[in-house]
Amino acid sequence: MKIFRERDEMVITRVQKYPKFMKYRYTYLMISIVALFVLAPLFEQRIPLIMPLLFLGLMIAVLGTLDLRPSILRIMIVFALIGFCNSMIARVFQLSPQNAHNFYVVGLSIESLFLFTAITILIRKIFSEKNITTDTIKGGISVYFLMGFLWTYLYSLLLILDPQALALAKPTFEFSILTYFSFTTLTTLGYGDITPVSWLARNLTILESTIGQIYMTVLIARLVGLHIAGKQLDRRTPVEDK
Repeated sequence: MKIFRERDEMVITRVQKYPKFMKYRYTYLMISIVALFVLAPLFEQRIPLIMPLLFLGLMIAVLGTLDLRPSILRIMIVFALIGFCNSMIARVFQLSPQNAHNFYVVGLSIESLFLFTAITILIRKIFSEKNITTDTIKGGISVYFLMGFLWTYLYSLLLILDPQALALAKPTFEFSILTYFSFTTLTTLGYGDITPVSWLARNLTILESTIGQIYMTVLIARLVGLHIAGKQLDRRTPVEDK
């Protein structure tokens, strides 16, 4: 099954219309990810509605980066809208995970599925690029951040199903706190202030830390190597032509 649009179709519909965006699309994606990363802890408690809006911006940036076929794009848009509406309803009506258990489970599951699908497609697209540029490397780094956010949602879902799965100073479902735990696990930093307790939580942390290390040491290193090799080839080509 084809996921991406044909190259000729993409040129007609996007490259000619948005040349600057297409050239720096991974840079824009990375900016939206960093914005979510920085703004979430600042406004999560003060302006609760900011979280679904930030996540919606991230989903739009992800979908704008990919050249998906219309049928696949529609499915991804449905996932994004359901996740956004779910988060908005929860915050507008001040629904707590304890009082709206099934509602949160469905919403977090859909958001996790969206991120997992987006990460899979992005990896396939980035590593199929013929010309590896600095912008492409930023796309690879963006995937690394998206992995951290994916596990944030998985830990949130796990805590709803089992509130004792993680040893926290106080019971919480705050996005910023679980993001902190996710990224300290992804980078294998692990301060130890939050620890996995249940077997499922432990398996999730093992999986996240292992994937994070493999991705950085193998895939990102490969992207950088291809980028350097491409630049060296470009420097030698004029001399060889003479």
